[in-house]
Amino acid sequence: MMVLILFMINCSFASENLSHEHGTHFECALPKQAQDVVNCAKEYHPDVLRKKNEVEQIKLSQDVAGQLPNPELDAEVTKGSGGLSNSSVGILQPIEWGGKRSSRIKAAKAQILNVEADLNEIQAEVILSTVTHLHRLRHIEREKKVLESTTQTLEKLISQQASRLNLSPEQQVTLSVYRMALMDSKIKSAEIFDEERALEHYFHISTGHSLAELVPALPEAPLKWPDLDESPNNLDVSPSLLKALAQKNEFTAQSDLSKSATWPELRIGPMWNSQAGLTEPPQSLFGFRIMMDLPVLSWNSSGRAFAQAGVLRGERNISLLRSEEKHERNEQLKIYRSALLTLKAVPQISEIEKDFKRNLSLANRGLIFGPLLIEFHRQRAEFIRSLNARELKAIEALWRIYHFDGRIFSEVL
Repeated sequence: MMVLILFMINCSFASENLSHEHGTHFECALPKQAQDVVNCAKEYHPDVLRKKNEVEQIKLSQDVAGQLPNPELDAEVTKGSGGLSNSSVGILQPIEWGGKRSSRIKAAKAQILNVEADLNEIQAEVILSTVTHLHRLRHIEREKKVLESTTQTLEKLISQQASRLNLSPEQQVTLSVYRMALMDSKIKSAEIFDEERALEHYFHISTGHSLAELVPALPEAPLKWPDLDESPNNLDVSPSLLKALAQKNEFTAQSDLSKSATWPELRIGPMWNSQAGLTEPPQSLFGFRIMMDLPVLSWNSSGRAFAQAGVLRGERNISLLRSEEKHERNEQLKIYRSALLTLKAVPQISEIEKDFKRNLSLANRGLIFGPLLIEFHRQRAEFIRSLNARELKAIEALWRIYHFDGRIFSEVL
């Protein structure tokens, strides 16, 4: 039964290794270093491309806002009994006063800046995700090798134990333990494969690169960690705060636009009128016509109040976000420093690998019992996975602080 389960796990794992294809961004060349991958994702991630399309569309709104209104043609012909007739023709040109046109242009510009700030915020999030995913992919490559060596050792021990005749009860239990440990190793390998496949899927979509193209460009493990200040040197520089400021400026522009709407629309232009039937010859009259809405029932007070509420909302959002980012930065700084203390206190992977090679050599000479070697394999795999988790925690905290400090676009992986 145990052998059947192992066979099923192997078959399942082999079937999962089938390659799957996604779209490719031909704009991105093959990466030579990790920063190439980050730059590609920043420009060609689907969320970024969607927002870029919106920016291109919104930029045209400034031309729309600056358009002058077309003149209006007003013509009328009436006829009555006895040859009476009256004809009139006039042209009315809408006159925008009270800052209507300039307010529209200002609102369009503010909307463009708001959408561009939204694009920057999305790109910052893509950079953060790409950096952490690249480092996690580097961790997975090492964890896969550790699990492969564990699996090979277990298969060797099982083969040696199973080849013996007339196993004692203790030896039978030992063989069962080996097989269970092998199943556990294969299950963990399958879990690692699932995580690797999810990361490959992310990079396929955001950069078009396959796993084989990414592995040579993976970042190195950080050797030096930067010292970070308790508080940022500049305020209101994070992409999120810049987005909030741009949104507040758009609300202000909309408020000015609502104030300009208070002014009535004025239309003025020449007119010609001809009357026939009352006098001979027919009379022709020339003059000017002025038409204007009378602001008797409404001065757009509701619209102005609504727009002003948007301005207050924008100011409150900025205040809340400043406080939130301040506390979140402090929290990320604590996480960063705590992770660094742990990384400095524990042995490095190179030391663990040196011990592993020494113990493996002892095991090959028969100086270490199989169960003890299995336990060392298990502890080694768990330690490396835990160490990678702490390192990734520090990396993510570091880049989140870069985000809060407005440095995420200038830092190089």
